[in-house]
Amino acid sequence: MVQLRHTGLYVMELDVMEEFYKKVFGMHTICSHQIQEDLLIQDIICDSDAKVCITKLITDQGKVNGTDDMLELIQVIEPKQKSYGFTGNQIWVQGCMHLAFGVNDIDETVRTIEKNGGEIYGFSKKIRKMSSGKRCVFCTDPEGNYIEIIG
Repeated sequence: MVQLRHTGLYVMELDVMEEFYKKVFGMHTICSHQIQEDLLIQDIICDSDAKVCITKLITDQGKVNGTDDMLELIQVIEPKQKSYGFTGNQIWVQGCMHLAFGVNDIDETVRTIEKNGGEIYGFSKKIRKMSSGKRCVFCTDPEGNYIEIIG
């Protein structure tokens, strides 16, 4: 059996990103600002002094299921970094292509994204209909991470 447990997203401003995902998607905090500094983190960050601060959020559906539908926001505390513009293959600066959320009201979700520091992405800045008939739009969160919204 395979289970997709969560998506980890490395962020620069943990507080801003936590509030964004809570306000826009109604996610709930499982744990907030949990410091982790152990051998696993040192291996992932490739630094013997590595330390991260983690907040875990879950959707309403994840609460019902008891697992899954979780977003793990990770802010690297040590080593201090100036930007995500590094090259190489460090996992903690790669980011992810996009997060996808299914929502009941795509128009209201997009308005909420824009009110909370995100924006619609793309040339047209429009919600489009997919071949399945569902409506879809790509947006960005306050740090520029891509979010796909499917109505």
